[in-house]
Amino acid sequence: MKKIQFLAVATLVSTILGGVAVSAAEPGKGPQDLDTTTHVKFVQDDNGGEGGGTVEPPKGPEGGGEVIVPSPGGNQPSEKAPLMINFAPNFEFGEVKIQSKTIAVPAENQITDVDGKDVAHFAEVLDNRGTHEGWNLTVTTTDFKSAEGEDATTLDDASISLTNVTAKGESEGKANVESNQTINFPQTDVTVMTAEAKAGEGSWAANFGSAATLIEKEDKIVNPDVKLNISAKDMAKVSAVDYTATLTWNLTGNSVYAVAATPAV
Repeated sequence: MKKIQFLAVATLVSTILGGVAVSAAEPGKGPQDLDTTTHVKFVQDDNGGEGGGTVEPPKGPEGGGEVIVPSPGGNQPSEKAPLMINFAPNFEFGEVKIQSKTIAVPAENQITDVDGKDVAHFAEVLDNRGTHEGWNLTVTTTDFKSAEGEDATTLDDASISLTNVTAKGESEGKANVESNQTINFPQTDVTVMTAEAKAGEGSWAANFGSAATLIEKEDKIVNPDVKLNISAKDMAKVSAVDYTATLTWNLTGNSVYAVAATPAV
């Protein structure tokens, strides 16, 4: 994979320069590959179907705003790197009543700042390489399924829709996002945010909605810009159990930044 090649070259150049090689981070917890979860629990409808470490703290969607409290809203890597995913969100959809129709469920908000203020879902990238070569943030998903062993069921048509997606950063360079994005299950390398050469330096966040668009629903704060879509076909086969999927956020440089550190002959 690209991210493995990226780390291997960086380690090789570090050795050439007399640097100290560091051990690889645990898969799913590294600076360039970070796992988060998506969860929903289906429950019976009693109303008969009516209604519907050392890593820097995340700076938040405003890029330099209040420090964010990661857990349980998301995950951070176990170690730092010049180019790293500093925060990736979990998507929690709570309890959903089993119904005979297609539904779209807004994500429960789980991210707050140190003062307890709600913050919309976001993913944050830090680029402190000083090479100005750009980067790409993507996400890869597993099946969205129940944990029932041989009797497990998979949500074949499930997807997460992201709307009002914006990029916010500290530098003059620009990171790019699509304002409307869809994540399917399973899917490989869905582009979330990119930065071309001479762009994306410092801290950049892909914001999925904003604090201003969060709403209160049934005594919970939800984000209408992050929705889980379940088809009527899938709803007909679900069991009243938990369903989960893993999202692996991957960050790669546009080119191998370590080459720039090769000593002149």
